[in-house]
Amino acid sequence: MIFNRINLSLRCAFVAIIIQFVAFGSAFAHAPNENYVWLNIEAEHMYGRFEFNVNDVKKYLSIDVDAINADRIVGVEKSAGEIQSYIDSNFSLQDDRGSPIPLEWLNVGVFDENPDYLQYWFKTEGVPSDNKVTVTNTVFLDSEDPQFNKLHRSVLVIEYNRKLNKEFGSEHSALVFSESRKTSLLDLANPPTVLNWKEFLWQGVLHIWYGLDHVLFIIVLLLTTVLRAGAHGWEPLSGFKPALINTFKIITLFTIAHSITLSLAALQLISVNIIFVESVIALSIIAIALNNLKPVINAHAWLLVFLFGLFHGFGFASVMGDLHFRTVLLERILVMFNVGVELGQLAIVVIVFPILFLLRKSSGYQKYIVVPVSVVSIGIASFWFLQRAGIVAT
Repeated sequence: MIFNRINLSLRCAFVAIIIQFVAFGSAFAHAPNENYVWLNIEAEHMYGRFEFNVNDVKKYLSIDVDAINADRIVGVEKSAGEIQSYIDSNFSLQDDRGSPIPLEWLNVGVFDENPDYLQYWFKTEGVPSDNKVTVTNTVFLDSEDPQFNKLHRSVLVIEYNRKLNKEFGSEHSALVFSESRKTSLLDLANPPTVLNWKEFLWQGVLHIWYGLDHVLFIIVLLLTTVLRAGAHGWEPLSGFKPALINTFKIITLFTIAHSITLSLAALQLISVNIIFVESVIALSIIAIALNNLKPVINAHAWLLVFLFGLFHGFGFASVMGDLHFRTVLLERILVMFNVGVELGQLAIVVIVFPILFLLRKSSGYQKYIVVPVSVVSIGIASFWFLQRAGIVAT
């Protein structure tokens, strides 16, 4: 009886999800794991700005601009000296002789299109005669959090070189700095054209592995791919082939679903409230884990996986963010990021599936693996949901 009620509740929840999906639309913000520097070349000097996410400034520089003053711009102005000093210590330009090109700080501000990004404008005296500069950038790449270091990137964008009468466009990303690449030689006359595809491939892999909610969802899905629903609950599948085919179908369905919404969101064809999306992702873990305890939605399990896969795709898209310069070859970037996500997901399946298959017929598989893992997953996902819904503090 209780599971029949759960089944009815899940159906009602699906209706509510669709209503919320239509009702709540909001543009994504810049990804909080990226910061940017614009470097443009005038006739006699270079001119640009840094853009930092306000949460990164608070977490990794311990500067809360909103605590300084209720008006964010006032807080930005009062903390500008400290942040500019940090930039001076972690960002430098050198000419072909190895001589430093100092930054002269100008005004500060808040990005009009996204007030969560703080802006620090600068200029330099002169332009190297050979149009070559060596850029060293360790901004937010030297934190004590190794996960943050691996996921964070600093992107340098060049819009124009007026000294040479060249326009590169407002969306031209030239260099990407990361934990493994902190120094690069930049040709101001012929800057690189786009983010390296390998960067996005690896970022896709990392964001699956570090996205604990996505990993947990895959694991609770895999727990019963080596089983089938019988008259008295779950029963082990007889052979390797049926289990492999069952796993392939489930993972492929999940992949198709999240690829669809990742693409739609990244191409800005649709947008949803990311807090709502993250809350549904937590609920997806709870729903699958409940079904693991007793199979009550087998007839429409594929629909459940596909529906939740759509929301996981929006979650992946939020990682990429709504970065306005990414419309340069965005399709290529999107494909590589998605391939990275799939490779990261495949690695989890390759590791977990054989273990589950070998254990499926053991007398304790359901009692000591399926049930405990599902119950713990329900507890963890419930806490995530309460956090994301704002019911408990983060």
